[in-house]
Amino acid sequence: MRQQIEDMKTSPKVFQATKCSACKHPLELPSVHFMCSHSYHQHCFESYAAENDSDCPLCLPENKNLKSNPIA
Repeated sequence: MRQQIEDMKTSPKVFQATKCSACKHPLELPSVHFMCSHSYHQHCFESYAAENDSDCPLCLPENKNLKSNPIA
């Protein structure tokens, strides 16, 4: 993960998603992209992300689990 962060400082991330991760329709602008490679129409993301507007809705359950159960 640290290496990926360092790589992002000097190399752009290319998003090639063609479908919204929520509704599965062709992706159109405006859209929201996450480093996990999930992408959403802005209106789809806003309807899923009421209180977690900085997290990917698909990855949120796993991320919450990791945050609540840190590796010692």
